[in-house]
Amino acid sequence: MTPGYTAFVRVSLITALLMMVGWIAVICTSLFFRGGHPPLAAIVGIGVVMASWFLGTVGVLAGLVGVVRARTGRRKLAIVALCANAGLLAFSVFLIFM
Repeated sequence: MTPGYTAFVRVSLITALLMMVGWIAVICTSLFFRGGHPPLAAIVGIGVVMASWFLGTVGVLAGLVGVVRARTGRRKLAIVALCANAGLLAFSVFLIFM
C-alpha cells in the first residue's frame, strides 16, 4: 500500500479511510432511506459515531507514533493521516455533544 512507511502510519491511514467510508455511508442512508421509526440514517449515524470514537483514537495514537518515527522526507503522509483522524474524531465528538 505505502512502501517504506511504518506500520503505525499504515494503521493511521486505514482508520482514516474506514471513518471516511462510514461517514459516506451515513450520507447515503440519509439521502436514500428516509422516514421510518427510528430512521435508518439515525441508527447508522450513531453506529458510525461510536465506531469513530474507537477508530479515531487508535488512528490518532498510531499517527502520533508514526510522525515521531517517520523520516524527514516521509513525514507528510503521516501528518495528513494524523490530521484526518483527529478531524474526524473531533467531528464525531462534536456531533454527540451538540
